[in-house]
Amino acid sequence: MVNLNTLSGVTTVVAPAAYFSGSTVVFDDGVAYDTSCCGDWALYYLNAKGGWDSFLIEGKVKRIDNYTRYEYGRGNGAPLDFSRTQYKVESEPTYEMHTGWLSDAQSAVLAKNLLPSVKVYAHNLTDGSIFPVVITDNSAEWKTYKNEKKLVSYTINVAASNKEYRL
Repeated sequence: MVNLNTLSGVTTVVAPAAYFSGSTVVFDDGVAYDTSCCGDWALYYLNAKGGWDSFLIEGKVKRIDNYTRYEYGRGNGAPLDFSRTQYKVESEPTYEMHTGWLSDAQSAVLAKNLLPSVKVYAHNLTDGSIFPVVITDNSAEWKTYKNEKKLVSYTINVAASNKEYRL
């Protein structure tokens, strides 16, 4: 899914291209993921061994936009003039993703491979959009049924890798 081209000691990473074929998303290297399961989101990630895996998000996903506002000020003018004027707003979409119930083995895979991954793509299975994200969680609890005394689930926090701007 990711091509590494090395020329004169410089490594170039080429992001994957994807297309839909029915309920399957197919990447440019031929890897295909079935999207017909019960979840509206999926995460595709580079695992600890360097291969690509997928994780279906079966719980709710909440989007929150964080804004950075840029402005300048000028002296007081007429009552309807702005003394402070915003000239750019930077928007960083973040997503709070809730997993479904996981077995101990699934929980271990999530904690060992997904949460520390350095390459993650979010896939909105409803509208088909795929975009790079960074996981913003700084720790991973290795949950087990025995320790929790109940089925385990996780909340994964990600931020879109590319910010949006309004000028």
